Amino acid sequence: MKFPLRKKIILFILFVSAVFSIVALVITSSIINRVIEINYKTYSESLAKTVAVSIDSEKVKTLRDNILEIYKNTEHKVSSEHWGTSDFDEYINHYSAITESQEYKDLKESLTIIQNSNAVKCIYLLYVNTADINAIYLVDADPDEPCPTGCIDPIYEINYPVLKNPDLGFPAYTTNTNEYGSLMTAGKPVYAENGEIVAYATVDITTKDINKTVLLYTFLAACLFFTLTVIVSTFGYLLVDYLIVRYINQLADKAQKYCENLIIKKDGTGESFNSLTIKTGDEIEILAESMKKMDKELTEYITSLTETRKELSDTKEKAEIMDRIASKDALTGVKNKRVYDAEMERLNSLIKEGNADFGIVMVDLNNLKNLNDNFGHEKGNIAIKEICHTICEIFKHSPVFRIGGDEFTVILENSDLKNHEQLIKSFYDKIAEDEKNTKSAPWERISAALGYAIFDATSFSSAEDVFKKADSNMYEKKTQMKKSMRKEGMINTVRKA
Repeated sequence: MKFPLRKKIILFILFVSAVFSIVALVITSSIINRVIEINYKTYSESLAKTVAVSIDSEKVKTLRDNILEIYKNTEHKVSSEHWGTSDFDEYINHYSAITESQEYKDLKESLTIIQNSNAVKCIYLLYVNTADINAIYLVDADPDEPCPTGCIDPIYEINYPVLKNPDLGFPAYTTNTNEYGSLMTAGKPVYAENGEIVAYATVDITTKDINKTVLLYTFLAACLFFTLTVIVSTFGYLLVDYLIVRYINQLADKAQKYCENLIIKKDGTGESFNSLTIKTGDEIEILAESMKKMDKELTEYITSLTETRKELSDTKEKAEIMDRIASKDALTGVKNKRVYDAEMERLNSLIKEGNADFGIVMVDLNNLKNLNDNFGHEKGNIAIKEICHTICEIFKHSPVFRIGGDEFTVILENSDLKNHEQLIKSFYDKIAEDEKNTKSAPWERISAALGYAIFDATSFSSAEDVFKKADSNMYEKKTQMKKSMRKEGMINTVRKA
C-alpha cells in the first residue's frame, strides 16, 4: 500500500480544520481591527472636541487673521508636498514673525499641555481655505517634527463634505502619506464668541499604536484557533476512523482479493480496468460500473472538446484578422475613423481622470477637386497616398488616422507632443520641397494645410473640443494658403497634360 487511507483521512481532517481556522482567524482579525479602529476614532473625535472648547477662540481668531493676511499677500505658495526644499523653506519664512507673537505662544502652550496628557502623536490647529480647497496650519504642538505655521496641506476627497458643511469638521479617518506617515486624524470646529468657525482643533494618532493593539489580540486569537484545530482534528480523526475507515479497509481487502481472482492474465499482461466484471451486488459493483461508464463518456467528451477547441481557435483567428482589416483604411493603410473614435473615447477617459496630456493635428489636402477633375480620381488617390506617406514619415511616433476623403488626424503624445513645433515645421518644409519639384507629376506635388491644438484643462473640456480647435486652425491655414496662391497666380493652374 503506497499511501494508507488512514493517513489520507488524517491529512484531510487537518487540512479542513486548518482552512476553517485560518478563515475564522481572518474574520476575527477583521472584527478586532474594526472594533479597535472604532474605539480609536471615537477617542480621537472626543479629544478634538475637548481641545476645540478648551482653548481661547479669540486668540485663535487673531492668529488666524494674521496668518491669512500673509497668505493672501504671498504670491508664490508652496504646499507640504515640497517639504524640505528651498522653495518650501523660503515660503515658510514669510510666517517667522507670527511664531514670536503672544497668541501663538499661548496657544502652543495650551495644546502642548493637552497633548502631553493624552496618548496621541500631536494636536494642532488649522484653517480650512474653501477658496483654494486646502488647509493652512496655524499652530502644531508636535514635539518631534511640527508642521510650520503657514504650511499648506491639500483637502483629501474624504473630507470634501467639510467644504459644504463646516460645522461637520473632520470625522476620524486614516491616511498614509510620505510627509506624515500613517495616521488617524479627527478635527472639530473652534467657534468664536460670535459663532464664527475660526479654525479646527485637530488630533493625530499614529496607527502604530492601533496596529500594536490589533496584533496583540490577533495573536491571542491565533493561539486559541490553533488549540481548537488540534482538538477538533484529533476528535474528527477518531470519529471517522471508528465510523468509516475500518469498514472501508475491510471492503478494500475483500475487493483486492476478489479482483486478483477475477483478472485473467494473457501474454503476461493483465486486462484493462474496463474488462473487469464485478458482481458483488453492493456499492463496489455500482462504483466499478460507474467508473467504466465515466471512462467511456470522458473519452468521448475529450475528443469532442478537442474538436471544439480547434474550431474556436480557428474562429478566434479569423475574428482577429477581420478586426485588423476593419481597423485599417483601405486606401492608405493607416487607422480609420472607427479606430479614431475609440481613441477619442480613451482621451476623454484620461481627461476625466486628470491624466490627459496630448495634442491633435488636423491635415487637409489642397486642390484635390482640381486633381480629380483634370486627371481623374485615380490620380487623386495617389495624391491622398502621398500626403498620408508624408504625415506618417514626419509624425513617425504617433498614430495617424484617415477620417475623411482627404482629411487626416494625428494624435500627439509623448516625444511627438514635446517636439510638435519642430515636427510641424518639418511637415511644411517637406510640402514646400514637393511643390518646388517641377519634375514630378501634378499629383505628386502635393500641398496641404495643417492645424493643431494642444489640450489644456482650462481651455478644453473634451477631446472633441481639441479636435474642433485643430480643425478650425487648419481651415484658417488653408484660407491663408489660398490667398497666398492667388497672389502668386498659382491656384487653378492644374491642367491635363
